[in-house]
Amino acid sequence: MRCNTISLFTYIKLFCLLIVAFSKGFSQGTPPCDTKCIPISLRIVPANYQIPPKDTTQKPVKKVTNIPAFDSFLNNNLQSYDNNVLAFVCNDTLSYSYKNGQYNADDILPIASATKWLTAAVIMSLVDNNKLNLNDKIGAYLPIFNTYGKGDITIRQIFSHTSGFQADTPYDDRGGISLAAAVDSIAIYSNLQFSPGTQASYGSSAYKIAARIAEVIEGKLWEDIFKERIANKCEMSNTSYLSFINNTNPHAGAGVRSTMNDYIKFLTMIHNFGIYKGQRVLSENSVKTIELDQSGGINTFYGLGVWRYQIVSGFAKEVSSPSAMGIHPWINRDKKYFGIIFTQAGFDKTINTNLNFRSLVQNTIK
Repeated sequence: MRCNTISLFTYIKLFCLLIVAFSKGFSQGTPPCDTKCIPISLRIVPANYQIPPKDTTQKPVKKVTNIPAFDSFLNNNLQSYDNNVLAFVCNDTLSYSYKNGQYNADDILPIASATKWLTAAVIMSLVDNNKLNLNDKIGAYLPIFNTYGKGDITIRQIFSHTSGFQADTPYDDRGGISLAAAVDSIAIYSNLQFSPGTQASYGSSAYKIAARIAEVIEGKLWEDIFKERIANKCEMSNTSYLSFINNTNPHAGAGVRSTMNDYIKFLTMIHNFGIYKGQRVLSENSVKTIELDQSGGINTFYGLGVWRYQIVSGFAKEVSSPSAMGIHPWINRDKKYFGIIFTQAGFDKTINTNLNFRSLVQNTIK
């Protein structure tokens, strides 16, 4: 009680001193402030009063979801997609989606060569764990390739399309056989197109060799390795290398069936340099390695499972893994966003439209 009395007396004394000061100022002809003087008010508060803490809670960023220019472009180009297309573009402040036609974001569809990005991620997770090196020779894991003079080809050459293997073989999608049997057949019957490391030729068959090497290292089936290392961590429950037609011989270069929502989860992880929902899936270095030229300058427009665009000082502003189905995922490192176009209209019919849409997005996002 005594404490509160002293406090009140102190405030009254201060108030009196202010009145004296103001009176003195006026008596000398000098106003205490200019004509825009702000009124002063005093409030008596208890001596134990404490200033409330500031609200430091971070307010959620409201993302832009409506972009008329994107809608207009896709509406005007529906013929390229057979009137069936989904699209999605995302960054920290943007979440744009588009739908026209019969497909939904959870429909499971073949994604063809967009598979390669997933396969590269699995292999790089093994690199992260020091279980293999991109410069390892395939003959060190699969001796049958030594027998047929192909054992010195490296894993890096397989992923950069400089191995010399044929683009496609009869064993890629053959059902009723194992991945091991398919890869043995490639070793025996598939002739090299050129001396490894001298040229580049895009194809899918050689990616099966990398998947088989992973099976040998892990002692597990490729599908299980993919689930443990990528799919489960990224919550990709509707993505698989297997199908009803072929459930024993996964095609690691072009055989995945997935949904747009699942692939968006994968892109989110890659866009965040290997992190998905706070969990480390790939090292940042592995993600960057995927996006760098791995051909030794033979084909600088390709990394590991991805095409490279707008290259400046060796770094690609954009990377993408377009597919024969017309599905087109990409990441823009320069402006920090990613996107995907999901359709089944085919590569030839959609590629120019897809690239033009990417250009529109890049020019619109600041």
